[in-house]
Amino acid sequence: MDKVKKAVKILLLILIVALLVVGGVRLIKIRKQEVANTPPPQEPVYTVEYATVKKGSVSVEDRFTGFIKPYNTVQVMAKIPAYIKKIYVKTNQPVKKGELIILLDDTQIKSQINTVKIDIQNLKLQLQTLKAKEQALKTQLETNRNIYLRNKKLYEKKAIPQEALEKSLTAYKLSQAQYKEVLQGIKQTENRINQLKEKVKSLENELTYLQIHSPVDGVVQRINIREGNIPPMGKSILNIETSGRYEIIVKLPPDYPVAEGDPMVVETPVGRKELQVKMVCPSASPEGLKVIKSMVKEKPKGVVSNSYIKVYLPKTASGFVVPATAILHLTDGTYLLTLKEGRFIKIPVKVVLSNGKEAVVEGNIQEGLKVAVGEESKLRLLSFGRKGKFISRGDSYEQ
Repeated sequence: MDKVKKAVKILLLILIVALLVVGGVRLIKIRKQEVANTPPPQEPVYTVEYATVKKGSVSVEDRFTGFIKPYNTVQVMAKIPAYIKKIYVKTNQPVKKGELIILLDDTQIKSQINTVKIDIQNLKLQLQTLKAKEQALKTQLETNRNIYLRNKKLYEKKAIPQEALEKSLTAYKLSQAQYKEVLQGIKQTENRINQLKEKVKSLENELTYLQIHSPVDGVVQRINIREGNIPPMGKSILNIETSGRYEIIVKLPPDYPVAEGDPMVVETPVGRKELQVKMVCPSASPEGLKVIKSMVKEKPKGVVSNSYIKVYLPKTASGFVVPATAILHLTDGTYLLTLKEGRFIKIPVKVVLSNGKEAVVEGNIQEGLKVAVGEESKLRLLSFGRKGKFISRGDSYEQ
């Protein structure tokens, strides 16, 4: 009995498997027939907005940071050491050439002048005494000379002994020496008086150095030493920037295109001022950057000397203009996309100038050519020769 049941189960299992195999084969045939009857899929057609190439110009302003400084700065120093008694000017105050700006203390020099003048008076009294002595010695010299000459004649006549002659000669020579000595004293005293007089003149001249006047027309830039101090020799008390010429310096990348005569715009608190590039110095800075310079006659209002200032370098290019969103940037170059026989093709171009919205490009293109515009990712997809068609743009770019 068990053997019969087991045989029946096996038979049923074989029957089920056979039915499944037959059903599977039938289903596969049906699916193959359905696939065979299904038409092949069509290649998608991508739609994209377009713009037409036009002729025109594009302008852009590259922003940089410049530095404005006076073309010339004068350092005002003291010619002699003395306390600063008074400074008559303040920082940023305009000054005129010849205007009194600093007064140094004159106490020490005036004291020296008084001392020297007293020495001169004392020497003059000594000189009077010497001159009176000179007159007396001159008379005595003349008297002793006459005595000697008389005794000499008497001795020749043997009227007096030799001893008397020698005594008169000694007296005469002594008078000569004394007279010569007093003459030398007079000369030395006179020379000393003249020297002291010159010293008084020199000290009085130094008094004029104590009043320091502005050497130029300009503006006080900075005060370095305050009242009550003695300025070291060679140290500037204050700096004056000369009026009439200021220099604006801008550092640029070494390969930045710029030439003398190109426009330059500076931004000030009261507005923009248009200038020109006056000088281009390649790799003139310690960092190896290009340096350009411009000049202004007057410092712009609200701008402080030796400070940073916003500078713009305007540029304009003319030619074929396209929207910036029409340019596809790939590793091997830049391209525009247009349709040819229903498929997108790449046209190599060179971007001459772009302001972020529009760009002037060069390449094998012509006015009126339709080019695709859109996000970079979409343009990159279309660049693989996809099928497509153009739709009109809804922005303000001129078609």
